[in-house]
Amino acid sequence: MKKALCIIFSLLVMITVTGCSPKQEKAEETPAVEENIAEEPTVEETVKFSRGSWDGDKKVFTNETTGILISLSGTYDVTSDDELAEAYLGDSNVDLSSWTDADYEREINVPETQFYNPFTNSNCVIVYENLLAENALSITEDGYLDIFLKNINDIYENIESSGPYDLSLSGCNYRTLDISYTTQDIPIAQKVAVRKTGNYMAVVVFTDAYDPADMETMISFFN
Repeated sequence: MKKALCIIFSLLVMITVTGCSPKQEKAEETPAVEENIAEEPTVEETVKFSRGSWDGDKKVFTNETTGILISLSGTYDVTSDDELAEAYLGDSNVDLSSWTDADYEREINVPETQFYNPFTNSNCVIVYENLLAENALSITEDGYLDIFLKNINDIYENIESSGPYDLSLSGCNYRTLDISYTTQDIPIAQKVAVRKTGNYMAVVVFTDAYDPADMETMISFFN
């Protein structure tokens, strides 16, 4: 299960980019969360996957496989592929643009993209988990959110959460969990949205580090 959950720990690591710090002391009581793993769904459809791409100005992102369309505005920037490879695959030298079908079939984690506000460090990360890869954990969307919440409770204290509920991103329905906490006197708000597409689980994590308006702005880029 450790290998299967590497995507979740990677996403938690990316949170530190926004200026958050792990808690010094674990809260005595952690909210109980039920895992939806009892009935593991069978993967009915195998999707031939390919990463999406930004236009020349890095303002419009499109992935026809997963239906994601992002149109950035303002001062938001895009994280480079070598930084994504370092964060999710542990090697900045991996050329994500040259991946073959075999790479997509073998790897559990497929880094897609990240955009962020350089003035507040609020960001949105998109990663896919290949549910057919060896050691991948095929669970329901709600079960995926349950595990994410359990793991974040092991890192930060005073976690508040609500959901799951449905959120539309690029016209597609995602199961979504809201999480909030404070670290170093900085209020942090997150939305974790997941959607199963064939043999992939699309995981979108919005992190609002300083400015609450960033959250709604980032979501609006998908619609």
